[in-house]
Amino acid sequence: MSNNTHNGIEIKFRKEAANTYPTHLINEEKFLSICKKRDKKWIQGAYLTSIWSNGIIWVSDIFGEHTVEQHLQNRTTNVSSTTDGKKEWKSCYCYKPNLVYYFCYEVDEETK
Repeated sequence: MSNNTHNGIEIKFRKEAANTYPTHLINEEKFLSICKKRDKKWIQGAYLTSIWSNGIIWVSDIFGEHTVEQHLQNRTTNVSSTTDGKKEWKSCYCYKPNLVYYFCYEVDEETK
């Protein structure tokens, strides 16, 4: 086994522009799942990455500085036509992005 550092990453593709929301967030269920992977030594760190429709990318350290807030979220992370839009209040871990990248990106509605 190598001594390489293994990191996890949660990638979100957002249909909204980056200025739609003031914070970057991950719900508590996903956060705790990532913590279990860290506790089992599968990963040492983890990053939350959102790619916004206007080509901006936010990156946050999941184990870094955050607040816990209540936000309306889909009931399940397994989004489908039958579950999407059914919202409930959930605890979320909210971050200000550690890194912001800008690149040329265009959503093709036919192939997304």
